Amino acid sequence: MKRSILAVGMFIALGLAACGRNGSAPETGPSPYPGRDKLWFDAHTRERAAEVKWCNDNNGYVNPLQPSQRADQAAAWDPSCDAASDSWNAAMRSAKTGPGAF
Repeated sequence: MKRSILAVGMFIALGLAACGRNGSAPETGPSPYPGRDKLWFDAHTRERAAEVKWCNDNNGYVNPLQPSQRADQAAAWDPSCDAASDSWNAAMRSAKTGPGAF
């Protein structure tokens, strides 16, 4: 009886270990939070602010109005900059006004 309980316990532990995730995102760019998507930035507003600041300071966005500099922009471009920017813009569009705002 004790052996079967031990075996079941080991299978459960092994199953949980196999299904676990470490929570790290794949590294895909030079920014502080590479590989994150818009939903992640929606849930992590402090990290979103840091990502947007980094992207603004380091040309993390591709500017379509400057086609002559596309090669330089492509070297610094990071998809997570776009995700953080989209998250920030969506938050600003749906911001609720507090009491005394007007």
